[in-house]
Amino acid sequence: MPTLFLTAWFACPLLTWAAMLGLRRRMSLGVVWVVCLTSVIAGVVLLANYVWALDAELLAEVDKYEPGTPEAQRASEEWASDTDRSFLLVLSPLLTAVWYGAVYLLLFGLRRVVRRMLLTVIWGTLLSPGALLSQAAPPAQAPPTAPQGSNEGSAGRELHRVIVSHSDKDGVLQLYRMHEDGSGRRQLTESQRGCRMPSCSPDGRRLAYVQQTEHGFALMLSDVDGKDAKVLREEGVNLVPSWLPDSKHIVWMTSLPGSDPTNGSQIHIMNTETGESRRLFSDTEQLKFSNSMPVVSPMGRRIAFVSNRSGNMRIWVSDLDGSNAQPISPPDIEEHEAIQAPIEQKVPAWSPDGQWIAHWEGVEAIHMSRFTGIPNPERDQLIAATFHVWVVSSDGTHRRKVGPGDDPTWSPDGFVTRAFPDPHRGGPKVMIETELGEQELAIVPPNTNWGRFTWLPR
Repeated sequence: MPTLFLTAWFACPLLTWAAMLGLRRRMSLGVVWVVCLTSVIAGVVLLANYVWALDAELLAEVDKYEPGTPEAQRASEEWASDTDRSFLLVLSPLLTAVWYGAVYLLLFGLRRVVRRMLLTVIWGTLLSPGALLSQAAPPAQAPPTAPQGSNEGSAGRELHRVIVSHSDKDGVLQLYRMHEDGSGRRQLTESQRGCRMPSCSPDGRRLAYVQQTEHGFALMLSDVDGKDAKVLREEGVNLVPSWLPDSKHIVWMTSLPGSDPTNGSQIHIMNTETGESRRLFSDTEQLKFSNSMPVVSPMGRRIAFVSNRSGNMRIWVSDLDGSNAQPISPPDIEEHEAIQAPIEQKVPAWSPDGQWIAHWEGVEAIHMSRFTGIPNPERDQLIAATFHVWVVSSDGTHRRKVGPGDDPTWSPDGFVTRAFPDPHRGGPKVMIETELGEQELAIVPPNTNWGRFTWLPR
């Protein structure tokens, strides 16, 4: 019996970690911490039961002999002189906390290493989406990965590199390259009207972004250092470029002038090497509705986008040509009663493994005072309080709320980010989930505006 309790004490954190491994994306970080703490309490109980079972076993050994016999006396003295049991009982909380904490830190870290290895194999050998594009270029070989350096953060997490759009000293949005802790910041653009919505190609070599022009927003292309910039499409309002896994084609949305760019928008695809482009969806029924904010899955077979096909703006997922489209993340409510405005969804983002989609959900900002022209600060606060980032599985079966904010992204190692206004900083605050809790990404300086950011691949 003592051996059983001791074995269970050693196995408890391993079994707990294995259970959380499959449920991690469905659990909030708070729940993960509660589960880990509960397992530590269970471990203390198991270790105490081991001591008590050992004590009972020794007493049973004493009871085997007739009282007063030399054997009984010797067994009784052995039981009384064994002080290790009491010492172990007193230290059981400390021993359990140390052992379980070490196991969780080791296994969660090992999980990151395994995930990086698997994703490297997938990106390096399996990505060939060109065959899925009926009118695009032939399938390309898996692109070589550009050399990418990295640092280690204070919590031991690898520091990746990002390209961020934030305002310069003159208030104009420019692109900056840096580590995710804000170190090594270097300005890439010198735009007169502003650059925003950067998107780095999967091979880490090229950068698509949007630059404001006199009459709209142009689609731009450069290398990841901002050099050799050229215009891909100048006319109209071009927004939210996103790469296909071949690092050759991009998808983006064209929008009509107005307060909500998703209304009346359509999705296009372009070969960035030849400049050839077309609408991605061609079915007449699909084109009756708005289709916007496209992001292609890491394997290149599916696309997530925003559409009003079911009434309000929702996250949809379809095959790359638009077929087999389905809404993926039904909200809990369709309309906010107090605000009397619909709940909408926008800004989808695929996880690196293609298993999850993060997105924004809430009442659209066009209902706020600065758009309506009618001052109503209480209503504005209610609207802002609806802004949340959600994560949904790619098959739509599981959904969880990440936290307040907007503009979700995924880090190369599979952690979701969210951004929200921070009055103390005078600008946006960007947070990232990690295995050990949320951390701030200091990528936007205080008292500056921003226009989103993109991760550079490892």
